Amino acid sequence: MSDRAGRPRDVVLYDANALNPYGAEVGALLLAAGYRVTRWCRVGDPFAGAAHRSRRVLWASRRQVGVIAAGLSRILGPWAFAAGHLFSRRPLVFLWLLSRQDLRVARVLTRLGRDVVVVDHNPIPERSLPGRSAALMAGLRDGPARVVVHSPHLVTEADGRRERVVPHPSYRRWVGAYRARSVRHHAAPQALFLGALRPDKGAAELPIIVAELLRVDVRVLIAGRGGLPDDAWAACKGHAGFRTMGLTQSLTDHEVAAALRSSHVLLAPYTDVTMSGSILMALSAGLAVAAYESPALRDVLPHEFTVAARDPLALARRAAELAYATESWAAVVDDAMQASDLACMAAWQRVLTADDVAVAAR
Repeated sequence: MSDRAGRPRDVVLYDANALNPYGAEVGALLLAAGYRVTRWCRVGDPFAGAAHRSRRVLWASRRQVGVIAAGLSRILGPWAFAAGHLFSRRPLVFLWLLSRQDLRVARVLTRLGRDVVVVDHNPIPERSLPGRSAALMAGLRDGPARVVVHSPHLVTEADGRRERVVPHPSYRRWVGAYRARSVRHHAAPQALFLGALRPDKGAAELPIIVAELLRVDVRVLIAGRGGLPDDAWAACKGHAGFRTMGLTQSLTDHEVAAALRSSHVLLAPYTDVTMSGSILMALSAGLAVAAYESPALRDVLPHEFTVAARDPLALARRAAELAYATESWAAVVDDAMQASDLACMAAWQRVLTADDVAVAAR
């Protein structure tokens, strides 16, 4: 189906990620722009009707259908998608490529001349998919498929390849669905670390940051998978203002929403960041963010939210300042997320029509 200018108004989304609501957010923006969205996603996706006009089952989890059926669905689902779109004239947008199956399906449809768009969330070569998967992704990039990245910074990091830049959407619809909006009536403000406890996330600096925040009466919640040696947390454990959750298993959407709802500022001591879903989710929930300066975050965060890299005490102090003055930043954050969504919607419309223009890195 096309509009009067002959541009496609039907779009198909391949959303293979059950943990990240990115696909639902993109679908909702395309619906708002007037597209008829068919979204292929997991069984039990909570955004029925809000992020697509129609939905198809891509795969199911072990909890939903059992181990054998889940395994079969993960193998057969991508190929069912391919079979259903061998002769499709609609844009086929691969929002995630998480497995070799996903990559092979995208490549087959590209070779058959279908209109394929691929979102590459992390195009930096040394941090991209390993082994055979990296080779498959390189094959996609060398073909006619259009590749989307989330900032000009990522185009630069991708060794000069030409890509379409589409800003990352906010998570405002997810925040609304799970009532994750920050509630600021607590006696003492709370700082939140959300995400995996990894070196690139600044996990090694967290004990210093946490200890400083507790010293100035800012409560701290660590919500993410992983851990640190016990002696690193010696100054924090047992403190009434310090809590952890999800260290041994993935958090549910409701648990993430509860963590955001009770917090005032997000801790983001990231040392090697491309784009952060945790930061965008926190901003969408109305939280301020204390982060290290980074080219990738320059267009996302106000400069008042950042400090020089690798200075955990400075980051802790900035987090405390933001936590105690969070009301003054609420409108700024909300306006930024609304602007991000409008830019995202406009960029997707360019990508899905003949008007889209490749962006050169250099």
